Amino acid sequence: MSENEKAIDSSDIQKHELTYKKLALFSFPLVSTMISISLSHLILTRCLGFFPNPELYISSFNVARSFIILLQFPLAALTLTITTFTVNKATFKKVKKYIFSLIILLTIWLIVISYTNLGKYILSNFYNLDGELLQNAVTSLKIVIFFPILVAIRSYFLGVALKLRKLKFAAFGSFFRLLSIFLCSFFIPDLLKVIKPQYLPGLLMILMGFVEVLFYAFGLIRLTKGRITNHIIYSMREQNIYFEEGKTSYRKFLVFGIPLMISFLIAQFLPSLTHAALALSDKKITVLAVYTISMSVINLFSSIRFQLPQVVVNHNSFNVNDRSILIRSFLLIAGVFSIFLAVIAFTPVGSYIFIKLLNVSESSTKILKLTCAFGILNPAAAIFGAYKRGKLFKIKKTGMLVFERIIGAFLPYILFFLIPIIKWEYAAALGVLMLAFSDIISGLFNSIVFKINVKRDPGLISSRF
Repeated sequence: MSENEKAIDSSDIQKHELTYKKLALFSFPLVSTMISISLSHLILTRCLGFFPNPELYISSFNVARSFIILLQFPLAALTLTITTFTVNKATFKKVKKYIFSLIILLTIWLIVISYTNLGKYILSNFYNLDGELLQNAVTSLKIVIFFPILVAIRSYFLGVALKLRKLKFAAFGSFFRLLSIFLCSFFIPDLLKVIKPQYLPGLLMILMGFVEVLFYAFGLIRLTKGRITNHIIYSMREQNIYFEEGKTSYRKFLVFGIPLMISFLIAQFLPSLTHAALALSDKKITVLAVYTISMSVINLFSSIRFQLPQVVVNHNSFNVNDRSILIRSFLLIAGVFSIFLAVIAFTPVGSYIFIKLLNVSESSTKILKLTCAFGILNPAAAIFGAYKRGKLFKIKKTGMLVFERIIGAFLPYILFFLIPIIKWEYAAALGVLMLAFSDIISGLFNSIVFKINVKRDPGLISSRF
């Protein structure tokens, strides 16, 4: 190799070497997006606090929301399919056809579930709902059933943004989603005069999703002037990741995506199982409401798990320097988020948030702070699990994620035995703690699987740890 070639090679390495600044610029929009989404759900819960008999509506709507998230499992691999398989113009076109076919099938699937007695049967028999709690949940389900369609469109736009390495508009989209529900929170008493309380929560959730997708679409069209494919090709050439001869197939999409879909489905059984177990408590409405509010707060600091695998996939985490930067950054985020939760759990700040901002009664605040104290471990556990999951995404060993989720899903079953025999004040706290342990066990399993696969085939990574 000539001196000029060495200089060029060295320059290219420096250009693509990961730094804290580059990681922050890439990760901040993703992290802020997830925090905005979680905060919007928290404010939506606050809105329900102004309803007559708020615990009833908080409990019933959250069960319906949990069920609808469970049903949208086909979307689990959507964004990753775009970022993983788009290597040229032909593959991007094939990915688009696959995604829009998936959205059509998902729409049919959701309508059948919600507008037949099947949805009511599941809410009654699996979630242990009855009476007015059941009726409100069924009504909410029929409205929020269209929310996953908005999530699918958002996921497509996010995948495109990741390929373009232009994530600012995604952060803005989620911010305006948050702004829309925040503004609505000031008009809940007026809205209740014209909209029945059993319909309003679902309509507010649809509004959030619609505003977010609208700004995603506006940002993407403005960025690409409507020529998305051309801009993706240009971006991939600039990043030196465009492969003219690269090919893919629908079979590869399914082989890659189905394990992720099943994994997501099992993962969403965790909160669903938790809801079902908590409904066995003597004070099921109060316990479910406490769990909903506390998890809305905890998810502010642990929901970034959903985008952290993208950070791992889109950076060379097999390089020693890059890996060190990723791990240190994740540890810092986990530590800061856990401190925030500790402040909420053990200081008057938590009382102010629950009573003044979320409109919770003083009697419930003590239990909510106790539940948040049990949730201090959740951010670190969620980040640990997400990092290890991203490793398997990167070497395309998604099939093992199904077994990871199955192992993690065993813990919530313990709640079915514990909830009926413990004091109801500790029920929600125990549910939160089980979710953290589930993330830790999943992360350990993924770590072992990753090491076994790399030992068998060192070529899966570009450099050893």
